[in-house]
Amino acid sequence: MTEPATPSDRPDPHGTAPAVPTPEVPDPEVPDPEGATTEGATTEDAAPQRSSGPSSARGDATIRLDDFLKRRAAVGTGGEAKIRIQGGEVRVNGETETRRRRQLVAGDRVEVHEIDLVVEASETHGRV
Repeated sequence: MTEPATPSDRPDPHGTAPAVPTPEVPDPEVPDPEGATTEGATTEDAAPQRSSGPSSARGDATIRLDDFLKRRAAVGTGGEAKIRIQGGEVRVNGETETRRRRQLVAGDRVEVHEIDLVVEASETHGRV
């Protein structure tokens, strides 16, 4: 015969589970008063916060390739920009670029229709 069940082994007749205390987990976004974060790292060791907007790998202000081509009147419409970029007719820094949303930064060189264009800092949107 089986042994009688302990209170924690019996099913709950009311359909609710007993409250189980959960260990307190520190919020990684909030440093403790001692200045330490989880894993013993200090707040000075934490990575800098970035904005949610698009940016290049270099963290500079950017402009999308298709927007740049329209702004510089290298193409007449966004549709034309899409066709030319995806068709391999546009080069960025000497390499064929087929991504319309490629993020350009000041100093990037764009070639289209045998025209060489350079992205100026004033053309980027200042997003970091």
